[in-house]
Amino acid sequence: MFTARELIGKNSMSVIDPQGSIRKTFFWFLDKDNKKKCAKLNKQNAYLYAKKFLPQFGFYKYRENEQEDGPFLIVQKCGRRVRIIGNEKDIQVQDRIFEWTLETIKTLSGIAGDLPKDLEERIFEFETLFSKWTTRFLPRLPEVEVTTSSGETLKVPQQPLKDTPNTAFLCFTNGVVVVNKDDDPELHPYFDLPPNAFVWDNEVKDYAVDLDHLKEGPSGKWGLPPEPCEGGTPREMGDQPWSPPDPDHCVWVCPPRLLSP
Repeated sequence: MFTARELIGKNSMSVIDPQGSIRKTFFWFLDKDNKKKCAKLNKQNAYLYAKKFLPQFGFYKYRENEQEDGPFLIVQKCGRRVRIIGNEKDIQVQDRIFEWTLETIKTLSGIAGDLPKDLEERIFEFETLFSKWTTRFLPRLPEVEVTTSSGETLKVPQQPLKDTPNTAFLCFTNGVVVVNKDDDPELHPYFDLPPNAFVWDNEVKDYAVDLDHLKEGPSGKWGLPPEPCEGGTPREMGDQPWSPPDPDHCVWVCPPRLLSP
């Protein structure tokens, strides 16, 4: 999962400032008689935890529009990257989020320094309640506003970036490379994507693409993939004879150096 430190980044004031975006989602209350302690937790706290606190750190339910009758996935969003945590009915998902919460509270305590000393103890008293309510009340990944070509503003669901018959998307840590048959490949920063587009985190290659490779222009062709050579690595294009395209087996064959650091 994305850590609290990754999500907070340099915005520590969101935790420290009483009006900070993160601090306003704290799901606990201070004891009336001792402001250094946490008041006893109840269902209201568990509800705020699922509805406010977890979404502030990117946790949501998600399922694609065409699967409206299917089970929800629990996901976590960081910027334009979305990581799948698991199925909403999976007990292990609830356990993982609970463990993440305990680690996050330690991080918040280190940043703010004024969290109740007995907060973790209070949460353990209601561990079952928190786990049970996590997926039940977690909101769906929210719709976002987009502007149409006619200037109209609409709210639409967020959807993963998908290849089309003419365009492929290769995701790297420094952005998305857009490859199509008519233009040179281009690198687009994630913030340049349409507001409703995100990428699955497991599809992001764990390194930055070399811009020099893109300057070479389109590299690759539509056809059968090359046979593996010794050691299981693909041969350089050109080591294999060109095969007539077969619509059922073709892929976009590109130089291995584009897809390796």
